[in-house]
Amino acid sequence: MESVITGLVSRFGYWGVLLLIAVENIFPPIPSEVILTFGGFLTTCTEMTPPGVILFSTLGSVAGAIVLYGVGRLLAPQRLEALLSGRALEIAQELGVVEVALSITLTGDLAVANAIAITEDARPKPKEEKVSTKKRVAQTFKEARSVLDELEQLQNSALTEHLGDASQDTLGA
Repeated sequence: MESVITGLVSRFGYWGVLLLIAVENIFPPIPSEVILTFGGFLTTCTEMTPPGVILFSTLGSVAGAIVLYGVGRLLAPQRLEALLSGRALEIAQELGVVEVALSITLTGDLAVANAIAITEDARPKPKEEKVSTKKRVAQTFKEARSVLDELEQLQNSALTEHLGDASQDTLGA
C-alpha cells in the first residue's frame, strides 16, 4: 500500500497528492499520514513546495467530501438509519433520544467510533422572524397611541361626570 502511495506522489506530484487525499477521504483505510509525510518529504528534494502540497491536499480533501455529500444526497434518509433494539432502545426512549449521530474513523490499525445522542431539546429551534426597526417603532407608536386614546376617554368621562355633578348642584341651589 505504501509503495503505491509513494509511487503515485513521486510520479504525479501535486496531482498525486490531490487524488490520493480525495480517495483517502472516501476510503478511510488509506492512511493520509503516509501521503502527507511523503508529500512533505518531496518538497525537500523536488520542485514541490509546502504551500503547493497544502493547497492540493486541501483541494483533494474537499473533492472527497463533495463525493461523500453527493452520495448522501442520492441515498434516501431511510436507508441511512440504524435501528436500536433491546435494552439500548429502552434506554434511548427513557432519555428522550430521537437521533444518534455516528462517526467512525479508521486509520491503519486504529478504529475510533463516536456516537452522539440527540434529544428533542438539543435540536435547533426554528429561527424567530426578525422584525425590522421600522416595524418595531411603528408598533410601539400604535401601542402608545392606544394608551393615550384610553386615557383621553377616561378623562372625558371623568370631566362629563364632574360637569354633570356641578350642573346638578347649580340647579338644586
